[in-house]
Amino acid sequence: MYGPWFPGKRCEVCSQQFFSSSTFRKHRALHRGETKCPLCLRVYRQKSYLKTHMRMVHDLDCGFLCHLCQRHFTSYSSYYHHQQVHMGNTTCPICGKVFSQKGHLRVHLRTVHRCLV
Repeated sequence: MYGPWFPGKRCEVCSQQFFSSSTFRKHRALHRGETKCPLCLRVYRQKSYLKTHMRMVHDLDCGFLCHLCQRHFTSYSSYYHHQQVHMGNTTCPICGKVFSQKGHLRVHLRTVHRCLV
């Protein structure tokens, strides 16, 4: 009925049905937290709505601002990984080295300290 290009997808989180791959992709960003304002925590249906909000309400054209160190990020993903640094989630418990992402810390633990992570 809708063609072989996209037979329809149901969201595994909320069970909403989609018949467009682009709409489904935009919807999944909502569940990943990529449409949530890091400053006021308001949630939007699409990243484009969040970008408009950031520009109009918070006067930020660059995207995402870390309220702890004032660094700017163009994507929510980069901002999220950066927040892990402030939370201490990327610091090696053995030698104290700080990494920009949890994945880099896991590699460090495996290769330098021979820990199974």
